[in-house]
Amino acid sequence: MIDTQNITMTMNRSLYDDADEHQAKFTAEPGINEEIVQLISKSKKEPAWMLAKRLKALQYFKDTPLPNWGPDLSQLDLNAIVYFIDPNSPETDNWDKVPAEIKKTFDRL
Repeated sequence: MIDTQNITMTMNRSLYDDADEHQAKFTAEPGINEEIVQLISKSKKEPAWMLAKRLKALQYFKDTPLPNWGPDLSQLDLNAIVYFIDPNSPETDNWDKVPAEIKKTFDRL
């Protein structure tokens, strides 16, 4: 017979629950649809083949049910999530030039 035991862990989520202040250049409406996907692709100046991949992925997303294993996701409202925010900061490939508030968010991930 296998000896099992339950372990309960308590986490301090305050680091993750506080929203960061940000001033976005653009914030899409909550939810995801073809219009939002096209907006994302256009803002990134992507080629047509990338938009096609994004639209195909959106269809998979819509067609795939939430998993029934793991935590209960029945209360998760995917239409309340904002899927695209265009930050009000220039792109850079130099970590030293990344704004402090973005580094803070990255560190929490």
